Amino acid sequence: MNKKFQKIVALSLLFSMIIVNISFAEENNVIKKSETVYVTVDGDEIKDKTVSVWLNSAKNIKVKDKSNLKEVKNLKTDEKVLGKNGYLNWNEDKKDIYYQGKTDKNLPVELTVKYYLDNKEIKNSELEGKTGHLKIVLSSKNNRYETKNINGKNKEVYSPYIVATAMIFSDDKVSDIKSDDVKIVKDGKNQIVTSILTPGLKQNFEDILKEKDLKLFKDTISLEMEIKNYKPIEIYSVITNELFQEKKNIDSLDKLKDGIKQLEDNSQKLFDASVKLTEGQDKLNNGIGQMQTGVKKLYSGTEKLSDSMKTIKSKFDSLEPKVGVIQKYISEMYEGSVKLFNGVNIYTGAVGEINKNVEKIQYGATQLDKGSSDLDNGVGKLKYATEKMKVGTKKLDNIIAQKDELLNKSSQLSKGLTNLGNSYGTLLSGIEQISKKSTELKNSTQEFNSKLHQVENSIKNLNSNISLENDIKNLEAKANNIQKVINDLSSKNKDGSLTSEISILNKTKNDLLNESKTLRSKQSALAKVNTLGQTMSKLVTNSDMLLKGNTDLSNALSNVYTKMNETKSQLEKSSLELNKGLSKITESLKGDDLNILKSSIEQLDGATGKIKTGTESLKSATNQNKVAMGMLQSAMSKLDENSNSLKNGSGQLSKGLREFKSQSGILNSLSQVKEKAVIPFSNAINSINEGVKKMDSSTDQLKEGSDKLTSSQKEFSSKLGEFKQKGIDELENKTKNINTFKDIIDVMFGMSKQNASLTGTDDNFDTKSRIIEKIK
Repeated sequence: MNKKFQKIVALSLLFSMIIVNISFAEENNVIKKSETVYVTVDGDEIKDKTVSVWLNSAKNIKVKDKSNLKEVKNLKTDEKVLGKNGYLNWNEDKKDIYYQGKTDKNLPVELTVKYYLDNKEIKNSELEGKTGHLKIVLSSKNNRYETKNINGKNKEVYSPYIVATAMIFSDDKVSDIKSDDVKIVKDGKNQIVTSILTPGLKQNFEDILKEKDLKLFKDTISLEMEIKNYKPIEIYSVITNELFQEKKNIDSLDKLKDGIKQLEDNSQKLFDASVKLTEGQDKLNNGIGQMQTGVKKLYSGTEKLSDSMKTIKSKFDSLEPKVGVIQKYISEMYEGSVKLFNGVNIYTGAVGEINKNVEKIQYGATQLDKGSSDLDNGVGKLKYATEKMKVGTKKLDNIIAQKDELLNKSSQLSKGLTNLGNSYGTLLSGIEQISKKSTELKNSTQEFNSKLHQVENSIKNLNSNISLENDIKNLEAKANNIQKVINDLSSKNKDGSLTSEISILNKTKNDLLNESKTLRSKQSALAKVNTLGQTMSKLVTNSDMLLKGNTDLSNALSNVYTKMNETKSQLEKSSLELNKGLSKITESLKGDDLNILKSSIEQLDGATGKIKTGTESLKSATNQNKVAMGMLQSAMSKLDENSNSLKNGSGQLSKGLREFKSQSGILNSLSQVKEKAVIPFSNAINSINEGVKKMDSSTDQLKEGSDKLTSSQKEFSSKLGEFKQKGIDELENKTKNINTFKDIIDVMFGMSKQNASLTGTDDNFDTKSRIIEKIK
């Protein structure tokens, strides 16, 4: 690798290390001045200090440019530029001016290099062809500082400079490079050593930062290596204070102080929230106890399912002659699923209508409950009257006068009970049908939900958390840095001597951009997998809601059916007793014989006693019916909410049965079905049973863990209060150091603006300066 290309690589690394990004103010009346000082050092002597300056403006440049340069010439025309009284007078019809000159000003940072061969100091020029153990020590000294009053004390504050260095060693000359202060990069034939020095910054932050933090600021680096037939190298350095001229970085300290105040306020909110979390954990712990009971019931059910599969396996051999019938049934199942899908659409619409009217049914049940109470009260009064009739048989004229009215009212009561019994029978039959269909729907939904969870788990296994965004950004950032170097070299390539190097850098930049595009296309594919996973998660959530809704509906309908069946029996019994009583009353009042009438009244008194018992049962039954209708209303509401899921599920069922029908030809090979389907399915059921068994055991452990979590949460809440008192409140007391730190940063910012130029500047210019030093 020739020296010129080594120089290009070194400078490229230096510019990328310090992220040279010359940003200027946007005011139209300010001219941008970019100053680059090229320094050549041979041994301990500075041989040359040449300054290149670029003036840039939105308008034609007509200005007095403060400058201490000598031998100034225009780089575009090679004409000499004459200065007067420390100023260069520009009156150009151009927006860009490039000029160059010499300076004798002292550098703000002084760099020294010492070499030690086998522990003896030696000059760099004397290392030619040497072999042994080499140590290189590079030191920096900041010559720009001022004494300032910081927090009531005088302190020397150094102007902030960063020194980025680069050294290139050939692999065939140097090996086993060791250092804690540098970064080493290999390119195949060479080892590139880079480092960052911050002379003066450690002194600026003494007594403010901790010792471990101060170690990050270095003004000296050293590295050791083994050399063989050594060839002396050149060290390249870039010295700049540009990074400290951005005021926005300093303003963030004020935000830090505000953030500490917010942290104190929010810590109180966090403590309050932890108390609420503790209360919620108690409720969660109780819920886990209920889940523990449910899992034990589930385990009992899976054991029964496992036993049933054993029976299926034992009887499967007798199914072979029935394959044709089975295939016929499969076709009928598919046709039925189509009808089911159509029917579900009608059904869900009807559910909506039922849900709209269920409040009316609930109202009717309430009225029925009220009526039965009124009936019970009325029969009580009737019982009281018959007792009086039994005592007062002498007042037969009054009894005979009231006979017709009594018979009429009793007949109406009998007819009402009969009609009520018939209505209950019709309603009970309808609820029984709905309950059966709901149970079938719940079983189908459970199977569908299980398969859906398997698909979701497969997608989760496929998906990954790989993110390529950082790699893409790094590649694009490197390409941008190389482009900046290309632009700088192109402006200096008048004689074409750098064309080859520029071409190589262009190719490297394009390779980085192509790799970035390739990674971005892969990132797009990963995004699609993520989207699929999110969609499937939503589908699983909806399926779980459907399964829960169907289960709740099935349980509610079963309870409603049981309660209403009991009510119907009680109504029938009460109606029968009442009819018997009316018959006896009618027969008793037909004759004129007082003894018969007396006997009839006694029988009426007994019958009304039975009627009173029946009406009490009716009152209890109608009250239960009212409760059951409330459960029905809740179940119908849930059923209506899940109607869309039911429609989607029936559509999926129809689609699945169509596929099942197309695959039913496999049944012709019945001997393979047992081996490939029934036995694996039975094994799967057994595995599920074992899994539920373990789950049963795990829920016990979960309950135990939840108990511990509840206890730990209470302890956490207590410790959080202690943390707020001893940590956050104490942090507020430390903000005094932040004020001192900010005062120093403010001084550093002012000094960086003051030392923005080595050759001179004023308020008409927004100036940025850097020094590129080559040490031989």
